[in-house]
Amino acid sequence: MSENTIIELEMGLSEKDFDDVLTNATKPYVIQATSTGYNLENDQQQKIIIEKKVLPPRVIASFKLPRMMVVLTLEGHDESAIEAFMKRFNRYMHRGGG
Repeated sequence: MSENTIIELEMGLSEKDFDDVLTNATKPYVIQATSTGYNLENDQQQKIIIEKKVLPPRVIASFKLPRMMVVLTLEGHDESAIEAFMKRFNRYMHRGGG
């Protein structure tokens, strides 16, 4: 079994936006809400702990961008499983500009 991998992300989205896409971003994991975030587990007994904290918004002139600190702790994942998870997670969490 591999060691835990910790990934820290400062994300430019609101807590509601994060929560709204989490289910699709983390398939096929089963999600359980906690007081500080979520616990995820899949069929292979791999676990992910997601801790989230809302940060003060980033202010640019009169424009305010929401921010969150998200810490992912991946338990029992090898490098390829981490890559696959993060590819999907980032694709769903990405917010593009025009």
